[in-house]
Amino acid sequence: AFAGPSLAARVANSAYNNAATVIAGTIVSPTFASYVKSALTVAQPARLPLRSVIDSVFIQVSGNVERDEPVVTPVQQGIDVAGMFALPLVAGAAVLGDEVMMTAFGSGYGGTGVVLLAATSGLVFESYGKTLIASLHGTDQPGRVALANGAQAVVFVPALLVARLFGPP
Repeated sequence: AFAGPSLAARVANSAYNNAATVIAGTIVSPTFASYVKSALTVAQPARLPLRSVIDSVFIQVSGNVERDEPVVTPVQQGIDVAGMFALPLVAGAAVLGDEVMMTAFGSGYGGTGVVLLAATSGLVFESYGKTLIASLHGTDQPGRVALANGAQAVVFVPALLVARLFGPP
C-alpha cells in the first residue's frame, strides 16, 4: 500500500526538480532555459543547510508521532530556520543579481539578475514547502506527500512566467 504513493511522490519530486528548466525551454526559449538553469546553479549551495533542516523536521515529527506528542513545534521551528537560511539569499539576489550572474557566467548574462531573484524566491518557497512535506513524511502519509509535491510544482510555473516578463529579452 505504501509503494504506490511513495513512487508517485518520487516522480512528482523529480519532475519538480527539473520543471523550471524544462518549462522555461518549452514555453519561452532555450536561451531563457539556460538563464534559469544558471540561476538555479548559483543558488544551489543554499540548498545544503536547508537539506539539514528538512531532514531534522522529518526526524523530529516522526519521533513525536511515535511518542503521541504534538508535531507543531518541530514544524514551526523548521519553518523558522529554513527562512533564516533562504531569505538572505533573496536579498542578495535583489541587490547583486546581475553582478553575480555576470561574474559566474560572463557578460552575456547581463540583465539576468531578475532570473536569479526569481530562482532564489522559488528557493524560499521550496524550503517552506519541503519543510512541510517533510512533516507529512514524518507522519507516514505518502498520499498527501505526493499531492503536496504536485501542488508545489504547479505553483512554480507562474513564477517562471513572471521572471520571463521582467527578465532579459
